Amino acid sequence: MIEGKKRAERALRHFQAQYGECSIKTVQRDITADAFELAMKDAGAVVDVRVWLERGGAVLLIRDSNAPTVWTEPGGTPEPGEGYEDTARREVREETGVACEITGLRGLVRHVVRNENEPNCTVHMVQAFFRAASPDGRIEVQTDDVCEARWWSTVPDSFHSDFGVPDPD
Repeated sequence: MIEGKKRAERALRHFQAQYGECSIKTVQRDITADAFELAMKDAGAVVDVRVWLERGGAVLLIRDSNAPTVWTEPGGTPEPGEGYEDTARREVREETGVACEITGLRGLVRHVVRNENEPNCTVHMVQAFFRAASPDGRIEVQTDDVCEARWWSTVPDSFHSDFGVPDPD
């Protein structure tokens, strides 16, 4: 069983058509059967967006309520009919209260997740990593999904992202 492979390939082609050639990293991993079941539920979305939002030399990071020990970029999945940049702006606003403008695409990560008990069972997903800027830095955490958001002038050791820290412009 292969879930989401064709949709993930379509999403990758879409991003390349819209933004031109961009960095695509592939991450493959085996996960437990229970984690695989959760991944199957998330596979309907196929694309997840993340936003590297900068303002005055600082970056906005969040601690997700489901993984409160790490800091990561704000983001989430598109609603039906929503464009990826619209998703990015909405998710940042919903999670942090900060309005932003997308300034470009950093790159893409293609995830291939395998059930460790059944190696022929895979889920394919894509994460799109956008760059953004914001004139207003006032944070107001808006959702139960985020337990904290803050501006960092230096990325913390507990930062986790499948795309890593971007090179300076």
